[in-house]
Amino acid sequence: MFLSVRSYNFRNLVNERLSTEAKNIYLIGENGQGKSNFLELIYLLCFGGSFRTRQDELLITQGKDNMMVEGTFLDRNSQQNTISCKLEKERKEIRQNGKIVADRKDLIENIPCIVFKHEDIYFVNGSPERRRLFFNQVMGIYDIPFLEKLREYSKILRMRNAVLKEKKLDFLPVLDRQLAASGLELVERRKSVTEEFSPLFSQVFKEVSGSDMTIKLRYQPSWGEAESLEAVTALLAEKQERDLETGMTNWGPHRDRFCFYMSNKDFSKIASTGQSRLITLAMRNAQAVFYTAKTGRHPIFLIDDVLLELDRGKRERFIATLPEYDQAFFTYLPGEQLFTGRGSERCYAVEGGALNEYQAGR
Repeated sequence: MFLSVRSYNFRNLVNERLSTEAKNIYLIGENGQGKSNFLELIYLLCFGGSFRTRQDELLITQGKDNMMVEGTFLDRNSQQNTISCKLEKERKEIRQNGKIVADRKDLIENIPCIVFKHEDIYFVNGSPERRRLFFNQVMGIYDIPFLEKLREYSKILRMRNAVLKEKKLDFLPVLDRQLAASGLELVERRKSVTEEFSPLFSQVFKEVSGSDMTIKLRYQPSWGEAESLEAVTALLAEKQERDLETGMTNWGPHRDRFCFYMSNKDFSKIASTGQSRLITLAMRNAQAVFYTAKTGRHPIFLIDDVLLELDRGKRERFIATLPEYDQAFFTYLPGEQLFTGRGSERCYAVEGGALNEYQAGR
């Protein structure tokens, strides 16, 4: 749980320290006033990066040349910690309790965080890459070795692609074996997680949607039935001509697919916008339940305007089925009914980047 946060030259937010010592934090304001920026600040403290951009310089207030955000939080042992992120002259520095954090993955176990955002709908009707991203998040939030293996695979992939572009064929046999060995570990981890996650997701979707539809998740490895080092290296050799033509590796875990099926039909191709939104909400709920099952811990939720497209009945059902959490930050437009009933709360009116606390119901 975050006890307080402070911002300096972050997006449009006013430079100030705010108390967040409550289970539920409500941010109420019109669009464009800074609600999502505040959620982005929290996410930045959790993971050292933004969920909205990879360009760190965009986090700095326009016209300024540096930025700093800081948060005080309670760790799993209820000990108070301080985390900060500073940007200055294209240099990024993250510190925890005054000590520099050399690798962002070292932050993950501090404050597990799950963000519900409008763009999540692309997990359903977007590119296969978006679904891979989601499942990388599902696994990465609790499985640090998976992240390390993903980094290793990505590094080998970049090397192989560079060799393909330069047509240095002598290097390919070694890189093929390295890619196959690293990639097969990712495939095995993804298969295992899919087997666990799919029935959990199916049940959560029924709860969130209030329907009897059974939506199942299927994992489709790019390497197909090739499951041994020898089989994969043979496949890469067989596909080498195509890879040389395109200058890139066209088969591997970076091309794996995760699909949603109902009665053996790809549901993402026939789902309405409303059904797609319910699927994404169920995905995030299932992610939280899955994380808790794996770790025994409850995450922080950042819920950013994802309920606006739902009618009142579906919205109330989603809120009722929201998994247990350590702390949640909600954004609302003025006049919306606030979710209440799970512990302490603080309400902030957000206008022009300023957050002013007030009592709910006044």
